[in-house]
Parts: sequence; structure tokens; C-alpha cells
Amino acid sequence: MIKPTYEELTNDFGGVIIKRTDADGTVAWIPVNEANSDYQRYLNPEAEQSTPIDTLPSKLAVASDASTVK
Repeated sequence: MIKPTYEELTNDFGGVIIKRTDADGTVAWIPVNEANSDYQRYLNPEAEQSTPIDTLPSKLAVASDASTVK
């Protein structure tokens, strides 16, 4: 798999945006925003890109009898 290329560009107002070019020539514009998954991928390209699923049981015990809850 060929990795995309990234280029940081600054607009006339001093704002930064990331230009991603995929191997097939597709261009995507990525905002500099910590909540954006494409921006996170740009910051850490080697990280696993799937969202982890919490499969552990809840740490809070659920009382089967409401009278035991205080």
C-alpha cells in the first residue's frame, strides 16, 4: 500500500490546513483539529487506525436488588 503525501499550507489569514494526496491523485483537505481522525492519522501515521472497543465489563457493579444501593 502506497502511503499518501501530506503538505502543510498556510492561507492568507495565517491559518494552516493539511493537503493530503493519495496514490490515485485524490486530494483531501484536513483541518488542523485534534478531534479530526484524519488529522490524528497525519500526526501519527504508524498508529492503528481502528477505534478501540472496550470489551471489559463495567467497573461499576450493577446491583440486582435496588434495596442494596445506597
